[in-house]
Amino acid sequence: MKKTLIILTVLLLSVLTAACSSSSGNQNSKEHKVAVTHDLGKTVPEHPKRVVVLELGFIDTLLDLGITPVGVADDNKAKQLINKDVLKKIDGYTSVGTRSQPSMEKIASLKPDLIIADTTRHKKVYDQLKK
Repeated sequence: MKKTLIILTVLLLSVLTAACSSSSGNQNSKEHKVAVTHDLGKTVPEHPKRVVVLELGFIDTLLDLGITPVGVADDNKAKQLINKDVLKKIDGYTSVGTRSQPSMEKIASLKPDLIIADTTRHKKVYDQLKK
């Protein structure tokens, strides 16, 4: 699990660093995708604006990159599981349920550009998340 988390964090950092360093004249995020090979697919938006995280460990990484998630799988226990300083920074996010069983309806309602998940935990719902 720890290895998967490290790999996904490195992948996320690589993708977002590459996306942030793009010098394209036309930066319409709906037209541009970055090809990244990960365990379950290979494309992500170049400049994601609406990001949902399904593992709490990814929140800090996103905040460090200047991205505030619009949705978080907080197990419906945000105050117990998320540091109060981090909670202040992500104020206004939508809970998308639990990490083990995120709500596909809530995720879809947020219209995310990017969903960051754990390969091991979310592999079975990957096809639903792609929609």
